[in-house]
Amino acid sequence: MISNSDYSTQTICSKRVSVVLNTLADDILMRDIAVRHNIRDVILLRQLTAYLITSTGNLVSASKLAGWEKVR
Repeated sequence: MISNSDYSTQTICSKRVSVVLNTLADDILMRDIAVRHNIRDVILLRQLTAYLITSTGNLVSASKLAGWEKVR
């Protein structure tokens, strides 16, 4: 059985890991992709990245991306 303090510790650790991963992803998007390729619409880049990550395992083509509502 998990005690309340163990559960709280796991929740805090989980949140910290989430913050670290989000920070890492933002750093990669901003420094490695947006700056290198002079992308100005960083919000769209983040949305596109989130879409592609959640679509892992699905085929993605240019025509599917063109039909994606948020890219228009």
